[in-house]
Amino acid sequence: NMLNKLLIFIFLIFFFSSAQSKLLDEIKERGFLKCGVYQEFYGFSYINNDNEWQGFDTDICRVVSSAIFGNPDSVEFFPTTSNSRFVLLYSGEIDMLLSATTWNYSRDTNLGFEFPAIVFFDGLSILLKKDIKISSLSDLDGSIVCIVNESKKYFLTKKFFDSLNLQISYLEFQLELEAFENFEKNKCDLFIDTVSELMQKLYVSKNVKYQILPYVFSKDPLSIAVRHNDDEWRDVVAWSINVIKLAEKYGINSHNIDSLKNSKNTEINTFLNSDSSFGDMIELDNNFIYNIIKQNGNYGEIFSRNMGEESIYNINQGLNQSFDNGGLFYVPPFR
Repeated sequence: NMLNKLLIFIFLIFFFSSAQSKLLDEIKERGFLKCGVYQEFYGFSYINNDNEWQGFDTDICRVVSSAIFGNPDSVEFFPTTSNSRFVLLYSGEIDMLLSATTWNYSRDTNLGFEFPAIVFFDGLSILLKKDIKISSLSDLDGSIVCIVNESKKYFLTKKFFDSLNLQISYLEFQLELEAFENFEKNKCDLFIDTVSELMQKLYVSKNVKYQILPYVFSKDPLSIAVRHNDDEWRDVVAWSINVIKLAEKYGINSHNIDSLKNSKNTEINTFLNSDSSFGDMIELDNNFIYNIIKQNGNYGEIFSRNMGEESIYNINQGLNQSFDNGGLFYVPPFR
């Protein structure tokens, strides 16, 4: 009958959930989080002059550390390469992976990974000399682009400029390095790559020579990756990132959070209420939301200091902000 079927269903849920090795418990017992990041990916993850890990991705790892331990520094960073990153995650050497990992179909379905939180909407953009001032893309009419011939990047770039009815010429090369060297020699006006890769060019030049235009014309959603079959750990990671995104939407930051604890705004009050059971629901301290924001800042603060206006890159936040501010972040409510 219906009751027996319901009891069997409940038993199966309990059996399979208890049969899974719970990574969150393992991390708590270990005393630190293991996070995989690129070693020299400037703006995202690199070792600075003080021999400390710095960057956007490392700060995202610290957000999750704050959620679990109430301390942003209970995290160990594991350097990865494009070849080693998925092996390290799959083998259990790391708990979560950043390393400019694009969430796509094959990685989601074939590699045995989950992508619980997009942290940066990357995509192709335009690099040009800093002394060239443009007010709109139409000012690029007649420009020359240095680019690798017959590449996916070439076709996407041509499609983009053609859609704007701009007359663009293409100086084509076999190698990416050749294309950039000729751009540096003023053989062309524009160089195309993803925002994250263009940031590497800005770092090398200390942003003296170049600017990245605030336009993105391809899809590369960079996400945290975790292993399949641990829904509790996936929830911890996903909702830790939701905290910093929602905090920015509400105007809560590391400096004003204490003054907003008794806000008359019902949504903010519910969000910051340490008497709620939000932490209990995912086996975290009920102060985890406060700890994340107080210790790390909201998404905008993390973005600004690593790649935005407080950094040498001065990247426009663009798509990486709440939907009601022109971005793509649409965060489910805490309730």
